[in-house]
Amino acid sequence: MKVLLLTVLILLTATTQAKWRYKESKDEMTDVNTSYTYTMQTDCKKRCAMLVVKNSGEMVLIYNKYLSNEGISVYYRIDDNAQEEILAVPSTTGKAAIIENAHSLINDIAQGSKLLIRVHDYRGVARTVKFDLTGSAADIKKLNIKQPEIVAGAKKPHTLNVTRAKYFRAKYMYSAVSRGR
Repeated sequence: MKVLLLTVLILLTATTQAKWRYKESKDEMTDVNTSYTYTMQTDCKKRCAMLVVKNSGEMVLIYNKYLSNEGISVYYRIDDNAQEEILAVPSTTGKAAIIENAHSLINDIAQGSKLLIRVHDYRGVARTVKFDLTGSAADIKKLNIKQPEIVAGAKKPHTLNVTRAKYFRAKYMYSAVSRGR
């Protein structure tokens, strides 16, 4: 009987782990819709990674391992397509990669069935995770993500200018140190 219960529990955990979940939320101060959808990595035993798609067109890849405090190169492959690279901003804890203006990637995710993501941590160790995209299209559609407007002659939106981010971080640190903080 114990073996049967344990088997059922393992099967339930495995089947619910790959499902997409939609969370509707609203900023109470501004009444802005802050809904998101997320899923856990497949074939995970412990310390699972999570993929979050926000209605702002931002994507967050959460690891439970420290990645970096500088720009993070995220390599991804959807289904059998070629591998691509996109730059991400690290979270304040360094355990998550935030991909800004990920509209085209989110559209590709909604149409795919399997996503592989690889990042390298601060030691250069490759961290590869796999996500099941089954059911993602319905939840992403609920988010009602607005595509950014591109005006003729305007620069194409980009994810991150790492050099500029480092400059502002260095400038802030310099001003804080020079004020004695």
